[in-house]
Amino acid sequence: MSTLYQSLAIILAPTAAYSFLLLMLVHYKGQICAGQRSRLSQQFATLWSLSSLGLVSTLVAERHAWVIITLLGLSVVIGWILSIRQLRLAGKRTLDSRIWWLSGAPLILASLIISITHPYSILAMLLAALAVTHWVMVKAKHRLSAFDRILPICAIAVLALTVCLCALQIYQYGEQPLLGELTRKFIHLVGFSLAGMLIWLLPLLKDMEPTAGQLGATSLSLIIAGIAVTELQFLLQ
Repeated sequence: MSTLYQSLAIILAPTAAYSFLLLMLVHYKGQICAGQRSRLSQQFATLWSLSSLGLVSTLVAERHAWVIITLLGLSVVIGWILSIRQLRLAGKRTLDSRIWWLSGAPLILASLIISITHPYSILAMLLAALAVTHWVMVKAKHRLSAFDRILPICAIAVLALTVCLCALQIYQYGEQPLLGELTRKFIHLVGFSLAGMLIWLLPLLKDMEPTAGQLGATSLSLIIAGIAVTELQFLLQ
């Protein structure tokens, strides 16, 4: 059986890492002005918050995972230093995009270790990362309107794969003593995922711009859904 801290340790850091990669892609390839680049860099603090929670959860649940703890600790410290430095820059100035890799690289390394160790949770991590990425971009007041459609559509595909994979695993498990508990975890997964996606898709269906509050709620719902996935995987082991 897993604990909440174990599930958070598995989900949070990779969610932040995959979101970091998506945001750096926007930094490098997105046609954004200096003001948008500056606001986006300021919102990286959201990722370091998730990483910090992931670090604390790992310290509580997986104290022996010293490599992951060291990498996450390094990422969190450097990330917050850079974010504070970014906030102190005047006007539309921003740190060089390459310098964010000082924090992003150890975060990605730690997340790769976690992902390799828990491969069945990768889709859940990516699903939450898509929502967090959109949340950060909206908080930064981005003008790349295509992402308001691309990110939720990609999330629908990832969610469909996640649900199908988990359902197949439960089906293959057969009639065993833990089937009832597995079914409850699966219901939690579907329930929180559908709630999060409904909130996420509502602005798109109504042809409205999404708000940071809506995407914050979506991100939380999908992180909880990710926790359900990890708990389900622990039961299947």
